Amino acid sequence: MIKELLHDLLHLVYPHLCVGCQEEPVDNDELFCVRCESKLPLTDFHQFGDNEALRRISNHQLFKSGTSMFRFYPGGIVQKMIHEIKYKAQTNIALRLGKRYGILLSNAMAFKEIDCVIPVPLHPIKQRQRGFNQSKFFAEGLATSMQKHLYLNMVRRVMHTDTQTGKNRYERLKSIMYAFEKGSAAAHLQNKHVLLVDDVLTTGATLESCATALSSIRGIKLSFATIALAQ
Repeated sequence: MIKELLHDLLHLVYPHLCVGCQEEPVDNDELFCVRCESKLPLTDFHQFGDNEALRRISNHQLFKSGTSMFRFYPGGIVQKMIHEIKYKAQTNIALRLGKRYGILLSNAMAFKEIDCVIPVPLHPIKQRQRGFNQSKFFAEGLATSMQKHLYLNMVRRVMHTDTQTGKNRYERLKSIMYAFEKGSAAAHLQNKHVLLVDDVLTTGATLESCATALSSIRGIKLSFATIALAQ
């Protein structure tokens, strides 16, 4: 009783605000107010083997399937949400989105056979600068609700690249082509169906480079999921 009373008092003084508009208070279990929830640009990519996210990858034969949870429009709700995650360290948002999306993927035919989940890693320099990898938290949420293993050391980023913003697909792929290497324990991925996880899919160069580093593992199958697909 006392715990519930304190919780209600804290919520009254410090209400949880909607991630989308930062104005409307929401319940602890919710991320969005009703208005913002109705405006979310959700995709249905997980239901289709051939979709816009998968076609964004130049060498999409690397992947068995691929999906993105939202469409990312400049100035939209999803951009604000990604900004909160990446630049205000609101990693709990990424975790909760992953748990929510993982429920959908668990019931999607293309993702039922996933064995494990791997977030696309940051270079150690970028990791130290930011303090966290936002993709790791989204991946953790996915792994939790899909009830799959989460692996963090199967692939590593060995090349520190400049920001990819403003570069076209060819420029991004060229700059990041050899940015990833298999980790020392990557042999454990033999004959596994791996879900690679990133935050925003733009040209697909990062996912393609990461998948290329893992593709030589015997019997491996790769799919991917991202929070958003840039428009």
